[in-house]
Amino acid sequence: MTTVTVLVSHTKWDEDRSVTTTPRVTPAHVSFTAPDIDATIQTEYLMTYLPNGNAEFIFTDVVEAKNFSGHQGSFIAQGKGTFDGKAFTVGGSFDIVEGSGTCGLEHIKGKGKVNSAKDDPHKVTYEFVVEGI
Repeated sequence: MTTVTVLVSHTKWDEDRSVTTTPRVTPAHVSFTAPDIDATIQTEYLMTYLPNGNAEFIFTDVVEAKNFSGHQGSFIAQGKGTFDGKAFTVGGSFDIVEGSGTCGLEHIKGKGKVNSAKDDPHKVTYEFVVEGI
């Protein structure tokens, strides 16, 4: 098993905010950059906003990396998480979709966690626990 920890920043957040009542479900497309692994992450969220200001969400990440623990390629991860509207923090977990890896990441499998960075809520830390690379 290999653990890869990556700090990411969002570069684009495109969310349908046309419905303002709660509870509500809104889709969001978010682009992240991950300099630690020379990568981009394209994420599709389906967010369920609650009357208390918090949200629960499911997500799919497409990770395209030039240096993921020394390997180049892409893979897909899917998971779920929560957003705390007062603290403006996120947390969640995911699984890497087996068979979704390409190039040097063709045999990747594993899981991980995602959490808000402690010093900047606009940044997120991904922790990938993987094998097959």
